[in-house]
Amino acid sequence: MFNVKVAPTLAQDVKLISYDAFTDHRGFFTEPYRKSDLFEKTNISGLKNKQVVQINESFSVKHTVRGLHFQYDPYQHKFSRPVIGHIIALAVDVRKNSPTFSLAYMFELKSSLKDTSFQWLYLPPGYAYGFLTLEDSLIQYLLTGEYNQQGEVSICPLAEDINWSKADNDLKSVYIKLAKVTKNISEKDKNSINLTDWSHDSRIKYFTHGNIKA
Repeated sequence: MFNVKVAPTLAQDVKLISYDAFTDHRGFFTEPYRKSDLFEKTNISGLKNKQVVQINESFSVKHTVRGLHFQYDPYQHKFSRPVIGHIIALAVDVRKNSPTFSLAYMFELKSSLKDTSFQWLYLPPGYAYGFLTLEDSLIQYLLTGEYNQQGEVSICPLAEDINWSKADNDLKSVYIKLAKVTKNISEKDKNSINLTDWSHDSRIKYFTHGNIKA
């Protein structure tokens, strides 16, 4: 990876990781992933001795809503980026006893073949993740835990008890407006539980703030 930089966000332990491409008249070359750079040189807490064990890709047409998903058994440290496209990414704190429980944090991520710099959004266990596509988008994920359907949890991305007070107002306005009217959302996601239900769910014990052994 070239010229890797890590930027903090308003969300605790959630990071934006940027890296560059080498470009000339033919196009560009870049390294989206190099283990020593992403897991060691970034010095992100919790990533030491971890490795990518699964890579996912999803293609979503314009104005698709996906999420909000997270997993235990095994936990997943997650890196997500649009390979091509433009999205509003959403991270919601789902940790029991967290002072920021239910808070939503929003990130505008985009990537095109004309770009010379790219970004990963890093999310540690304890955040539910989802996104809204603003154009047809190909999304890639790097995961430190293999998918386990029995350990997956989904929060409805339209849940009325999501706390938007820390979200960017412009991104929030666009997200809520489009998410409420789009038909591009799965029945599973649309019918997922809200945060109040999650706070009383027995599985929340796996996501206690300050005590996630992941």
